[in-house]
Amino acid sequence: MTDTVIVLDMVNDFVTGEIAAERAQRIIPTLREDLLPAARENDVRVIYANDAHRPEDTELDVWGEHAMRGTEGAEVIPELTPEEGMTCSKNGSMTHSMRPDLTHT
Repeated sequence: MTDTVIVLDMVNDFVTGEIAAERAQRIIPTLREDLLPAARENDVRVIYANDAHRPEDTELDVWGEHAMRGTEGAEVIPELTPEEGMTCSKNGSMTHSMRPDLTHT
């Protein structure tokens, strides 16, 4: 079995935008300084799973417009920008297991 670190929804709209969560801001130093460097040093796979909505996504009916695909709000925060070889899943539903759009950096 391969170890994996999943960085979930650390995008601008959730960290610094209108629907920002203070808890998300508090974990940035630990992710940036401890967890992600340790993953790199130990060849642990890192996957970024992020909201990236299209206008027709039904989740927007509940939460309002946020993390819209192609906008700065749907981009990973600069402090945690994925490095080469990391996987990014951009999805418009509340679950990243349905229709994930996987890209490798």
